[in-house]
Amino acid sequence: MTDSLNIATFRPFPYPEDSALLGDFLLALPMLLFALTAHEVAHAWTAHQQGDDTAFKLGRITMNPLPHLDPIMSLAMPALLWFMTNGAFTFGGAKPVPIITRNFRNYVRGDLIVSSAGIVTNILLAIVCTAVPYMLIVTSLGFVPVQQASILSYLEPVSAPVYALVLLGEAPAAWTVAGGILILAGGVLVVLAGSAETAAPP
Repeated sequence: MTDSLNIATFRPFPYPEDSALLGDFLLALPMLLFALTAHEVAHAWTAHQQGDDTAFKLGRITMNPLPHLDPIMSLAMPALLWFMTNGAFTFGGAKPVPIITRNFRNYVRGDLIVSSAGIVTNILLAIVCTAVPYMLIVTSLGFVPVQQASILSYLEPVSAPVYALVLLGEAPAAWTVAGGILILAGGVLVVLAGSAETAAPP
């Protein structure tokens, strides 16, 4: 005999049992909207530069996301994908920028530039928001003593639960707190040991 389906508890996709998943989505949404807005602004601005002022007259050359938002593509679909994948993946879209290609001063050149503007913007955003910060971190480590650099790297897993508590109200588990205390204690011991070696007479 098969168990009957309990409609009251059936969920077609993983639903957040607490506010953590929703909080993560609310943190990710502004970044997604910024990327979508920048993508559409790139199309609108390059079209205006090539001679088509359609998007300009419609107020689409602005980093204000409201003129670019599409209720389904910009909000509903990202939220659905986020909760369906339990926060592992999402993407979205915005209202397409209206472009009249016959207004371009040079059709072939204008169409190529405007079409590629969005892709180039996406690549630049990926570089600026990901590659540059990592490059700065790696470069800065060269100016910090090894002892301090190792301590700073160990503080990252300690700061993450603190941010989760402050920004999302997500209380860390007991093992997380214990691990953080051990990391901080180890950092203090390393600093004290280094200070003792520095103060010791040659």
